[in-house]
Amino acid sequence: MPITSAGISNTNKLFMSASFASLKWPNSSPPSVLTSFIALPLVVVGTLLVAVACLDLDVATSLYFVRSEVTNIANREFFTKADPPGFIAQNANSSRLRVFRSLMTGATTHDSLDLATVIKIRHWVHEQQPTGDSWIPHRSTLLERFNGDIDDPILLLNSVRRGAPATCRNFSILMVGAIESIGMKARLVMVADSYWKNYSGNHSIVEVWIPSLSKWVLMDAMGDSMFTLDAVPASAMDVYDSARKGVLEKVELIGRQSCTSINHKDVQRLFKHVYFSMTNALFDGYGVRLLGRKRVRFAHVTNEYSAPFPISAQRVALACGVSIFLFGGAITSVGLIDLAIKNAARIDAAYRFVVRREV
Repeated sequence: MPITSAGISNTNKLFMSASFASLKWPNSSPPSVLTSFIALPLVVVGTLLVAVACLDLDVATSLYFVRSEVTNIANREFFTKADPPGFIAQNANSSRLRVFRSLMTGATTHDSLDLATVIKIRHWVHEQQPTGDSWIPHRSTLLERFNGDIDDPILLLNSVRRGAPATCRNFSILMVGAIESIGMKARLVMVADSYWKNYSGNHSIVEVWIPSLSKWVLMDAMGDSMFTLDAVPASAMDVYDSARKGVLEKVELIGRQSCTSINHKDVQRLFKHVYFSMTNALFDGYGVRLLGRKRVRFAHVTNEYSAPFPISAQRVALACGVSIFLFGGAITSVGLIDLAIKNAARIDAAYRFVVRREV
């Protein structure tokens, strides 16, 4: 008997009104990788594991330095040396460094390598940021967070000149690049009042090694200013010691201070944790990234005032989160695939069953 429109209509009615599970197949049940009694629990358990992994990763990534390595160091002298052990210095013969120097139009690059020259360079860095809207506080978009921050001073200089939002990190990277391009030493410094990004304040600044003073001097390129202690140029460790001991009355910021200046209360709060970059080789490809050989490492000041950064706990949390996410995703996929195979087989069997009845 040929298939008629009435037969097709009956087929549609059967699909709409009957449960596939209640059909009595002419042969054995449709084949399946797993029984539905196992597939559904797999989907549920896998989904729960993925949710747990997402929560774990959210906590782990709420800490600073997800894409960098941190070493806790208790020896104060380590941070005051001109060349700390393990520090990776910028190659003075880098072609990209020479390119950056050629872009420093209007900057004084041939004076003596002293504090006065550093201050002039700091002024130049500050002036690269256009006035106006670029100074309005900016919340990073999802695309900007996905692309990450710019670590290359050349690319960053072009971006800033085009009106990229003013951030302390951008000023600091440009300051390090500019100081390195004239043959002096500089390094990034970050201060924060907590390990947690979402619940703390932080600030990026720069230390420059001044040969005539035989010490590091702390500069704030965004505020176009310099830290002093007892009217003497201060290092990050000088300010940190004063902040932790609560004797900040002799700590001052000297300079143009075009940006909002940091008062003593802010200094005491922000200088709870201090991190020093262990490389200034930004023209050699070093940067903040999750993977790769040229990752920027940071050294964290650890003592009775500042507990060690929980780098081991962060690594374990990240590893567990990724592993649980992959395992949960695999379980969920197996369950969903099995359900899809079973449903496809049931639909096919139901269609064949109805067709045979109509024939």
